Amino acid sequence: MKEIDNIKYEKITYQNYQTRIDKLFQKENLLKLGLNKKTLAKTEYGYNLDCITIGNGNNDLFIVAGTHGSEIISIDFVTQLIEKIDNLNNFDPNIFKIYIIPIQNPEGFDISSSVFNNININNYEKSSYEYYLRYRTDNLIINTIKDLNLFLNNLINNKNIVSTNELLYYLKHYIKTNKKIKILESNNAMPKIKIFNKLLLELPTTNSYKELKIKLLNICDITISKLNPNNLNDSFLKLFLLELKKYFNTKELWETIENNNQIRLYQEMFAKCKIKNLQSSLLEKDINKIYKLYKHPNGSQIGHDSTGIGINLNANNKHNPGILSTKTKSIIWGLGPKSNIQNYTPGPIGTATYDPNNFKYAKENKALYKLIENSYQKGTYLMTLLYHGTGGLIYYKPYQDMMNDNTYNKYYDYNKTLANIYSRKTNYTILEESGKTGYGDLLRRTYPGVLLIELSKMGGNPIGPYGDHNNIYITINDNLAAINDIFKYLKKEIKAEKKYSK
Repeated sequence: MKEIDNIKYEKITYQNYQTRIDKLFQKENLLKLGLNKKTLAKTEYGYNLDCITIGNGNNDLFIVAGTHGSEIISIDFVTQLIEKIDNLNNFDPNIFKIYIIPIQNPEGFDISSSVFNNININNYEKSSYEYYLRYRTDNLIINTIKDLNLFLNNLINNKNIVSTNELLYYLKHYIKTNKKIKILESNNAMPKIKIFNKLLLELPTTNSYKELKIKLLNICDITISKLNPNNLNDSFLKLFLLELKKYFNTKELWETIENNNQIRLYQEMFAKCKIKNLQSSLLEKDINKIYKLYKHPNGSQIGHDSTGIGINLNANNKHNPGILSTKTKSIIWGLGPKSNIQNYTPGPIGTATYDPNNFKYAKENKALYKLIENSYQKGTYLMTLLYHGTGGLIYYKPYQDMMNDNTYNKYYDYNKTLANIYSRKTNYTILEESGKTGYGDLLRRTYPGVLLIELSKMGGNPIGPYGDHNNIYITINDNLAAINDIFKYLKKEIKAEKKYSK
């Protein structure tokens, strides 16, 4: 398969997604491949859960995107996959039939994408990159400096250290070897900036810890004064150094951050954005009620994952411990980027308030299960690809404790083969771990060939991956090539009459 030149880079909202789908059904080449669409179910707020099929063969492959409404790149990818299916020379419509659910969570997607309607497409890449910098580094900064805080306290209280020069030696060694610092320095959010190395080069020998703090503060001030406020990388470095200064001046800063509903930097960018113009006016009305009732700050919905009634579809599994530990009357603040979102409150902004004694699978998950199960029982099932947003990862391993040995070994070998094929073109990390708590985990122990793919290596849902035009091109092109290789492998398996369904 050759690289594709006409990969789209555009702002994806619920409204222009509909336009993109309508245009697909105007393409003669796709109609000849058997392009079709049907509605599997209606969501709680009346959105269509649509399934698009391509091909007329008797070997079924399932593709699902938009399980989390904020993972916009997954929806972008699968719609471009449909449009460019002709470029996959190993796809044979007489052999295969692809079932594609482009948005498993249309309510969540409408909520998430509506927030960005006010961003001009001409500034989309710049705005997305700034969002990416803030989103990705917020937790890294806090966790790194928290570690540094703990290390320094232990170091200062260590009675075996008799001189400040010795203290400085251990500090330098720690900074050079700490894994979190290495991640922070190598993260794409800090291109070509080695903050701690820079500080170490300028760090003088001191006679006291108090003097060391003063010197570090001076280095921060001098560095900040040299930065260009109009440069995104410099503006990020300034944010980091300001946080570092706060640490040296405020011992309990990080406990304060953990225990209150502080708005994160990335959320401040969109504090004035409103949920509006949704397809469901009732959903829009209900969200505004939740904002007022639970006092969620504007920007809270940036990290939105769930459906309109608050169900995270991938966590909608009776084995998920979060369901059993739900405290319906408690106010519990979210972690990390969701620190200003109250968990366990009703509706789409927080996590759903489940009754653990009356667990139910969501409509969207029931429809997906019914679709796959029907194919499996007919003996036409091949595999399932579940697309999520960011990470560049492949989950493939079933949860062994919930399967008999023969089934587990069969699924494990098949899944790993598929994961290795997929990784060759994408260079995604294949995770050697399994779980039982997600709905994807439930599918993976029920059916063979279920892979969960985290698409973009550039993180920060919903729009972080769009902070680099080239990132979208690489992500979509590489994943198209990976699917093409999957079809090549599956054709050989079909020819050899190897079947993985009943």
